[in-house]
Amino acid sequence: MNDPTMIAAQDLTCRFGTTVAVDRLSLEVPAGSIVGLLGSNGAGKTTTLRMLLGLIPPDGGTSTILGCPSSRLTPAVKERIGYVPEEDVVYGWKTVAGMMSFHGQFFPRYTGEQGVALLKRFDLPPDTLVSRLSKGMRRRLSVAMALAVQPDVLVLDEPAEGFDPAARRLLLELLAAFVRDGSRAVLLSTHILGDVERVADRVAILKKARLVVSDSVDALKDSCKVLVFNGVPDRETVARACTILKWTEQADCTEVVASGYREDAGLVVREVYGMNLEDIFIHLIQNGGVS
Repeated sequence: MNDPTMIAAQDLTCRFGTTVAVDRLSLEVPAGSIVGLLGSNGAGKTTTLRMLLGLIPPDGGTSTILGCPSSRLTPAVKERIGYVPEEDVVYGWKTVAGMMSFHGQFFPRYTGEQGVALLKRFDLPPDTLVSRLSKGMRRRLSVAMALAVQPDVLVLDEPAEGFDPAARRLLLELLAAFVRDGSRAVLLSTHILGDVERVADRVAILKKARLVVSDSVDALKDSCKVLVFNGVPDRETVARACTILKWTEQADCTEVVASGYREDAGLVVREVYGMNLEDIFIHLIQNGGVS
C-alpha cells in the first residue's frame, strides 16, 4: 500500500557559504496530488528539489521520498522516481530513440512500447540525433524519458521550458492522468503560473529562501481578494480584518489587495474581486506572505 505522503521535508536548510539558499522549509506532497513549487529566480526552488532527491546534502532538517530518507535513497526507491532536472541530461551523439532506450534500461518498469508511445505523443523523431533537436524538443525528450519509466513520483524542474502551447497542453494532460488514480504524485517547479493554476492541487511559494505560502490553490484564491471601498476606510480596521498587500487611494474609492479576507470580517466594501494565481503570486512576493 502506498504511503499517503510521497514527499516530506521538515526544516530543510541549505547554505552556500554565507548565503542561505533554503531556510527551514517544511513541505508535504500527498499521494494523488500535484504540488506547484513557485518562487522568483534565486528563491531556492532548484536547491530544494536537489536536496529532496539526495543530490546535495542539507545543512539542516530532513526529507523523505516514498518513505525513504533523501540522504539514503535506495536503488529500489530511485527506480520509482521520474526526474526532469533544470538542465537536460541527454547525449547529442545518440538518436532520440537510442537516448530513450538508454535511459529506460536503468528502470525495471520501463518498456520499449511505452517509450515509443511517448515519443509519438511528443512528436519526437526517433531516428534524429539528439544534437539536432531544438531546445524545446530536447526538453520534450527529457519529460518523455521521465514519464516512460512509469514512476510513482515525478519531480519536475521547469519541464515546459521552450515548449510551444500544444506541447504545454499535452504535458498538463499527461500530469493530470498521472495522478488520477490517487497513488502517485508530482512536485512541479515552474514559472508558468497559468499551467500551475490549471493542473495543481496545492502550491508552495518561496520568497528569499523561505516558504511563505503552502496551501491549496482553491484556498489561496478564496483568501486573496481585491477589495474596493467607498472613500478611504480606516486602515487599522482593515488591517485587523486581513493582511494588506497593496493600498491604492483613488478619487472616490480605495482599492486594497488583501490576503486572509473573509466575508464575515465585518468590513463594509463596495466590491470584491478575485485574482488569478499569477496576480496573487506577484503581490505575495512583492509584499509578503498570507495571514
